Amino acid sequence: MASLLIAINQRSPHTSVLTLSSPRIWAISPRGILETITCRLKSGVTQAQVAQALQQAYAHKPLVRLYDKGVPALKNVVGLPFCDIGFAVQGEHLIIVATEDNLLKGAAAQAVQCAQYSFRLCGNAVSYLRVQ
Repeated sequence: MASLLIAINQRSPHTSVLTLSSPRIWAISPRGILETITCRLKSGVTQAQVAQALQQAYAHKPLVRLYDKGVPALKNVVGLPFCDIGFAVQGEHLIIVATEDNLLKGAAAQAVQCAQYSFRLCGNAVSYLRVQ
């Protein structure tokens, strides 16, 4: 999630400096993190510009799935190594929602992903397992 904040603040000329982040771990789900990030957009920035900035920031990140419409749900990432990101523009405010399976983002799973990526063991570094 920290990389999402960096992408917003460093790669997009459309946002102001103030960014508020509030991670949540839901009691109804045994695993997963839902992160809500809000920031104020510069005047005149459109939803299309935000979408383009996010697409450019994550174009070469196979473990990040961007939503064109709506926001992600925890159930879509549990047992998978993805971080799903959705957003909405409301006036001059940008609201971003990101979800990830926090148990798959630990050191062991990341080590497997790094090994796959480094040794080119699979095309997109995500096919190593599906955890139930």
